[in-house]
Amino acid sequence: MSPNKFTVSGDKRGTDHWWNWWKNAVSAFLFHRSPVSWLVRETLEEAENFQEAVMRLSKTPLITGVYYIVGGVRAGEGVVITRDRKGPADIWPLDPLNGGWYRVETNYDHWVPPPAKDHRRETANKGLNATGQDHINMNKLYQVLSLYPVCDQITVYTTVMSAASPGNYTTFIRPKGCSQAD
Repeated sequence: MSPNKFTVSGDKRGTDHWWNWWKNAVSAFLFHRSPVSWLVRETLEEAENFQEAVMRLSKTPLITGVYYIVGGVRAGEGVVITRDRKGPADIWPLDPLNGGWYRVETNYDHWVPPPAKDHRRETANKGLNATGQDHINMNKLYQVLSLYPVCDQITVYTTVMSAASPGNYTTFIRPKGCSQAD
């Protein structure tokens, strides 16, 4: 988080297997592209506001694809940036006037259906819709992020944060993930 400016998180994109490591190495060393986390750090250090953060995270060449989720401090400042190595594959901003008051990103491109066995997106959408825009807060957001299978057995941690209220930053470590029984 860059207090009073923006928040950013990254989500794995793609199904590259470990043996495709050479693609990242070529991107880094031959094409001098940035590692995903380095770009986040540089953006947090250097971007002056939400718009500048979105531009940096959208346009800087990377060594691999990623989803960047960026939140601002003003109404309507929120976006999911779907990245390829060269640039944005998609920029999915909030659209509160047309019902898009939130965005759910679960490691799959939002414009294609998730795999039949992955119900995280559906569960998160139902939880957020049941909560409603007028009733969302940090605790309610944490509750939605804790629903199974949004939080599953391989979830390592859950962070809720607000750049507009920098004191509202909490990370919950989930050493055993979440199960259906939780």
